[in-house]
Amino acid sequence: ERAVVEVWTRGPTTPDDVKARLFEPFFTTREKGTGLGLAFVAEIVRAHRGTVAVDSARGETRFRVTLPGVAA
Repeated sequence: ERAVVEVWTRGPTTPDDVKARLFEPFFTTREKGTGLGLAFVAEIVRAHRGTVAVDSARGETRFRVTLPGVAA
């Protein structure tokens, strides 16, 4: 049992070297970015025993957050 949230966008494909660093603190590709947004997301997801991943190909980028299920 798990919950999966997927967010996707169309646009330029994210290069592999950028994908490899997206969740690093202070890494940014934006002129005025802090590089903390996705780092915070990754840390929060890991704190809840989940995973976050990115895939980018053919003009689409997808972020997938997977969290373990909770027993009722």
